[in-house]
Amino acid sequence: MSHSKKSETDVGSTVDATTVLELLDKVTAALALPTQTLTAKQRKAATRTRKGMEKVIPTLATLSTEHGVSVPKQLDPVQSKLTALLTLVQDTMDSAGSSSFNTASTLYGMLQKVAHRDSQLKSQLAPVKEFFAYRTPAAKKAHPKQRGKKAALAAEKLAAAQATAGASVSATPTTPPAATASTSAPVAPSNVVTPHAP
Repeated sequence: MSHSKKSETDVGSTVDATTVLELLDKVTAALALPTQTLTAKQRKAATRTRKGMEKVIPTLATLSTEHGVSVPKQLDPVQSKLTALLTLVQDTMDSAGSSSFNTASTLYGMLQKVAHRDSQLKSQLAPVKEFFAYRTPAAKKAHPKQRGKKAALAAEKLAAAQATAGASVSATPTTPPAATASTSAPVAPSNVVTPHAP
């Protein structure tokens, strides 16, 4: 029995966004949180701690445990679950976008081949061709298409490599003359035969 595997785009396309939004509205209502939005100044003040706070926290923790006093943290698991949900939604959107672009690139390539024989299709593909032909300035510099620019980039890379090699050679210590005199003694012949490279 074979099981059909859903692709990543199938998962995103089966979501009923309206139903999900209604459920999220119900979750928001169930949380009954105040609608106050903190300003940047209020947010900064809320996260500020006092100097020496780390010294009193252990004492407060011990005393609160002894006397049964605790700060309510009912929203911690809700925050964790919502954060995980947001991550999942973002990952699904990114995956769907990537899959859509791959599909669009494939279709464009196929239509381009047909456009060589169909002038009407060629004119219809003109705006799409402009979109796919766009390259960022960084991409143009790193991967030039013109022969002269390719040669200039190759020469630039070669010069950089030679400069790096020259710097590493000048950084290696030179052998003192006394050491070279001791190496001039005859070397005993070796019985080891080195294999020849094919």
